[in-house]
Amino acid sequence: MQPARHPYGPDPAQYGELWLPGETAAGTVVIVHGGFWRARYDLSLGRPLAADLVSRGYAVWNLEYRRAGAGGGWPATFEDIAAGIDLLAELPVATARVAAIGHSAGGHLAAWAAGRARLAPGVPGAGAEVGTPSLKLRSVIAVSAR
Repeated sequence: MQPARHPYGPDPAQYGELWLPGETAAGTVVIVHGGFWRARYDLSLGRPLAADLVSRGYAVWNLEYRRAGAGGGWPATFEDIAAGIDLLAELPVATARVAAIGHSAGGHLAAWAAGRARLAPGVPGAGAEVGTPSLKLRSVIAVSAR
């Protein structure tokens, strides 16, 4: 199965891969890869998990983002995670039950993304007012989050 690539910004690292199951999805999972925050690690780290989840009937959004050494860092990396997750609300997936799974730096970013609705307006990753992200995560699994 080939995932569909969807950009959420102009930078080459601002995109996600949407993996869809053959039938109605049991839910939607966002994968946020880790890799020490460094540019040499990318969303290919999440592909084995994405393939497994889609084989079990989940829609999967494998998210890429700018990392340290390639335009990332504060606040760019966090803005990318927010924009990438918000784009999911416009894609052909159910968004009532969305979970995020992140490993290492990705676990930190996934946990941060779950709290975006409480960020003050104007803070990177927040909506225009408190509680306004386009998509709210219902659960997070943060593995070795650092």
